[in-house]
Amino acid sequence: MPRRADLAATVARLFAAAGDLAQAATLIRSEPGVYDPATGAAGMPTTNASSCTVLFDQAARPRFSLLDGLEAGPGEQMAWLHGATFAPRAGDRLAVGGSSRVVNAVGNLHDLLFVLVCK
Repeated sequence: MPRRADLAATVARLFAAAGDLAQAATLIRSEPGVYDPATGAAGMPTTNASSCTVLFDQAARPRFSLLDGLEAGPGEQMAWLHGATFAPRAGDRLAVGGSSRVVNAVGNLHDLLFVLVCK
């Protein structure tokens, strides 16, 4: 079985080979503030952001199952994400080239490469 470092190097090399198809992106997670019983309201929300690289899979067909039942439905798009400092999850946003997409589902390949279904 390949070592994690070997897998990481392979993923980085594949994204580099994709050239202009691989785009700089920002993975954004907003979380509501924690309830404060003293004020009776939620505290300030927190937002975490991580730079990453994304490659949109234009060839993925709607309802195409990739792994663990991950499917892109009508109006959704598959994307490969690499290099984020935290693992994406449903509800996160992906900002790419001035637009923002919502992550609807995530497939995890050894915490090195993530397959996203975005809308």
